[in-house]
Amino acid sequence: MPKTQTDPSGVLPFPKELPPLPDNGTELYDSIMQMVEPELVSKELPKVRERLKAEKPEEVKAHARRYMEAFSTFNQIMKQSEKAMHKEIKQFVHTAYASLEQTTNAMDAEKITQLEETFAEQKAVKQKTPEEIMKEVDKAPDPNIK
Repeated sequence: MPKTQTDPSGVLPFPKELPPLPDNGTELYDSIMQMVEPELVSKELPKVRERLKAEKPEEVKAHARRYMEAFSTFNQIMKQSEKAMHKEIKQFVHTAYASLEQTTNAMDAEKITQLEETFAEQKAVKQKTPEEIMKEVDKAPDPNIK
């Protein structure tokens, strides 16, 4: 699988698209076994018995050894793939969380900026001091106010 490079912050960018996965176990088995021993892919398995019937006993033993080695190799590849996939899944989950955290932090920062601007606007309105309020109380009422 292709590796994703990290950005300078150390956080992997959120992938735009995930790689395709095999539709089922048979497809996964065939994709690996095709590289290891093409005679053992799922479509060829029913034909193995017929092929071996036509061969001499020593050839059958040689095929059996080769097939056992192929399954051993297959199992090694599967174990390595599972480990790698597990590691990549953990990294993907970490990336997803980090991406979500960055998004929410950006949203929080925007809200904080909006609140700061609102408070700054309110501070721009001159508030009366207690002394100014007391002076107004001591004034005679405005005759135009009814």
